[in-house]
Amino acid sequence: MRNRARHAVLALTGAALAGAPLLLAVSPATAAGAPGVITVHRDGPARSLPFTARRDGEAVISFAASAPGVSWARKGAESAVVAISVDGRHVTDLVVPSSEPVAEPRPRARRPR
Repeated sequence: MRNRARHAVLALTGAALAGAPLLLAVSPATAAGAPGVITVHRDGPARSLPFTARRDGEAVISFAASAPGVSWARKGAESAVVAISVDGRHVTDLVVPSSEPVAEPRPRARRPR
């Protein structure tokens, strides 16, 4: 099996429906470096977070996202969406339905049986 590169670039682009900035607190669980805050603006340029994993294999990246100005009370401002790419390949979209920080629960490591 071929080893995959341990260096990666996480790219974020925003489509915040409210036109407000989308704030992401990013914490790569197995990467070197401190967590950071990335601000993505609607129709703005992609923001990148390069990281190096400590070892080969899959990496877990935790997000806490908020979208100030998002409100279900205003038409057209219901949520924000951020596209997530790794090494130039789109992998998922993250929908942020609240101006309050939304965090994805961290997966627990499983022990081999």
